[in-house]
Amino acid sequence: ENKKILITAITLLSLTISIIYAVMTPDIYKSSALLVPSSSKDSLSSKLSSYSPIASLAGFGVASDEITKSQEALERIKSFEFFSNHFLPYIKLQNLVAIKEWLPETDTLKYDKSVYDENSDKWLRQSNHPQISIPSEQEAFKTYTKILYIFEDKKKSLISISIEHQSPRIAKKWLDIVIKNINSSMREEDKLNAINSINYLNESSQSTTIQSMKDAIANLQETQMQTLMLTSANKNYIFKTIDSPLVSEENFKPKRLLIIVFGFFIGVIFGITIAIISYFMNTLQSRNIND
Repeated sequence: ENKKILITAITLLSLTISIIYAVMTPDIYKSSALLVPSSSKDSLSSKLSSYSPIASLAGFGVASDEITKSQEALERIKSFEFFSNHFLPYIKLQNLVAIKEWLPETDTLKYDKSVYDENSDKWLRQSNHPQISIPSEQEAFKTYTKILYIFEDKKKSLISISIEHQSPRIAKKWLDIVIKNINSSMREEDKLNAINSINYLNESSQSTTIQSMKDAIANLQETQMQTLMLTSANKNYIFKTIDSPLVSEENFKPKRLLIIVFGFFIGVIFGITIAIISYFMNTLQSRNIND
C-alpha cells in the first residue's frame, strides 16, 4: 500500500511539473521556405577551362572541384559576415536577444525587462567585462545560429530553410530578409567582379598583338558580359523560391500534450524504480536484523 502511494505521489509530482513547464513555455513559430538553385547561371569553370592561364590573370578561379554558387550561398547565410552585414542591419536587435513572448491578442511583443525596457528604449542587462549592457554582434550571432535551420537535399537539389521565433510575423519577415539579401549580395558581388574583369580584359586586349590571345580574351569578355547581364536582370540570382515563407497559424513548439504525456510516463517509471529500490533496501535491512 505504501509503495502504491509512493508511486502515485511521484507520478503526480512529475505530471504537475510537466504541466507547469508546458504552460509556462512560450509558443515558438516557424516559417519555412523551399528553394532551388537558379539554373540560369552556368558555372564559369566549364567556360574558362580552355583559357585558364588568362582567366587566372583576370581574377577568375578555375578549380576542378569548385563548389557551386548555391553551396557557397548556404555557407554564407550561416556566416558571421552575412549576419553582420546583411541581416542585423535590417532587424531590431531587441527582437532577437531580448524577446520574452508574443501576445497574439494584440499582435505585440513582450520583452524581458531585466534585459530591455521598451518604454525608455534602454538596455538594462547586467553584464561583466568584456560584455556591455547592449549585446554585441557576436552575442546576437549566437542567437541567430540557434533559430536558423537549413537542410539541403542534394539528390533533388532542393533546399529547405526556416527561422523560428516567438512571433510568426517576425519569423516570416526575417526569412524573407535572408533569402532576398543572399541573392542581392552575391548578385552585386558578381556584378562588380564582372565589371572589373571586363575592364581588365579590355586593357589586356589592347596591349597584345597576338591574335590567339585576342580571341581568347574575346571569349572571356563574352562570358563576363553574360554574367553582367544575368546579375542585372535576375533578382533570383542564386535561389528561386518554390514555396514562399508564410505567417504560421499554429505554433511549432512546445508540443504541450507530448510534454505532459512524457512527464507522466517519466513519473511512473521513476516512481516504480524508487519503490523497487525501497523494497530491496527494506528486505536487506530485515535480513540484517534477523541475522
